[in-house]
Order: sequence, then structure tokens, then C-alpha cells
Amino acid sequence: MRIIFLVIACILFIVSCGELSGVFNVNKNITLIAKNNKNVEIASGSYSTKIKFNQKKSRVEVVVNKNTFYFIVPEAVFEKTFIPSSDNGQPYDVSIDVTKETTASPLYYDYETCLLGYENSYVCEHHDGQCSWITYPINGIRRVDYHYEYYTIKTKGTLLDNSEEMADFNAIRKETERVIDFVGFCH
Repeated sequence: MRIIFLVIACILFIVSCGELSGVFNVNKNITLIAKNNKNVEIASGSYSTKIKFNQKKSRVEVVVNKNTFYFIVPEAVFEKTFIPSSDNGQPYDVSIDVTKETTASPLYYDYETCLLGYENSYVCEHHDGQCSWITYPINGIRRVDYHYEYYTIKTKGTLLDNSEEMADFNAIRKETERVIDFVGFCH
């Protein structure tokens, strides 16, 4: 399902995803096998859906109308993946399509503190005469050049019955990552 696409996007692009949300569109009434191994019919319509990927069990957990369904997925999913019903644990084939768009910001620079080293000092307390060595960090400054990478990951999962689209899931996930291009000397 499209849920699987989101999960795949997480796997492919090493995105940390605990729980993802999207819309599950059912074109025709479908029956899925629920968590308790009972058949549950889902009427045609659009449903708010949450999905979770369990990497240890190589499965996607899909929650629709308070019912939980599991889909078995391969550990590695590529841009376009087809998982037959005989392999995914549900009565429908699953087609997954993941696209990732990346844009970059202009180059920025900033100055940040850095650690030059440590200095030891012998310090005595005035009121009681106690003396001891104390280590102080010596901070410096350095130039850092960086830019931002903006990712848009689009995931679409489709449930198929003999090539007929029965339902689909669409989700978009956006992320930003700061990329360091240059780090100057600490002084």
C-alpha cells in the first residue's frame, strides 16, 4: 500500500520515521486481514491512516478505522517495487512508488566556538586557605561554511487485484538537513 511506500522511503533514504500519517483511498470495498487474523471489510472512501514500520519483523503496520493490518515488506525497497499477495500477507498485490526530490540552499557561513585546549591553574580559596589544581577549557572560534539540503519524499502505495487498483495510500514527507562544506582552523 502507499503506507508501504512511506516505509520504503524511510528505509531507502535512511529517514528516521516512527509513525507516518497519510490518506488511504479505497476505490472499491476491500477485505484485509486484521492483526487478530480476522477479515475486516473496508468500505470505499478516504480514511486518515497511520503507519509504522517494524524493521525487526520486516513489516508495515497500517491502522485504518482503529483496525490494525500488517503487510510483510522486503528489507530493501527501491523506487518502484511490486510485492505479490503471496509474499505480503494480505489478499492484494502491493505496488510501491517512492520518489525523492532534493534541492539545496545557497552557501552560508558562520563562526562557532571550538575547543583550543585546556589550561591548568593552581587556585587557593581565600576564606579557608584550601588550594587545588583546576582545569579550564580554552575556547576559540572558527569559520564554518554550510548549506541546507531540502528533501521531499513522495510515497504512493497501491493495492491491486489482478492489476485493478482497489486502494492507495499517498504521503509526502519533508525534511531539512544542514550540510557542512568547510570547517576552518580553531584559533
